[in-house]
Amino acid sequence: MTGPEPSFVVAAAVAVCHGARVLALRRSPRRDAGAGLWEVPAGRIRPGEEPLDAARRELAEETGLRLVLEARPVDAMAAWRGERPMVIVLYRVRLDPAEPTPALRLNAEHDACGWWTLQQAAASNMPVRLQQALARALEQPAP
Repeated sequence: MTGPEPSFVVAAAVAVCHGARVLALRRSPRRDAGAGLWEVPAGRIRPGEEPLDAARRELAEETGLRLVLEARPVDAMAAWRGERPMVIVLYRVRLDPAEPTPALRLNAEHDACGWWTLQQAAASNMPVRLQQALARALEQPAP
């Protein structure tokens, strides 16, 4: 071995589904990692925090939404945060498509948002693996 193994970043993310659309957020150009990248509400899990609790917290911090998430993750994926490997656990919430999309209150981490179809996500700089996870979130029936 040539040195210590890099520590993993573990994050929780939320696919907010409204009919055939998902909530997409663009990272602010001032962010240290992923500036300008389109993603979903997400963030690191704090020591001792349960992943589902972290997903709820990040959703509220980044959008102002306080919603009931499905307890079972939809997907998990490997990614990178800068030079560090990362694992992201994706949860889902389904909003009633008959209701209007909720108003959002973005924090400083993001500078734009939209309710996107999978085709819009594919035309953006959203990571392909996240697009695949969102497709799964939209296709899977509720538990």
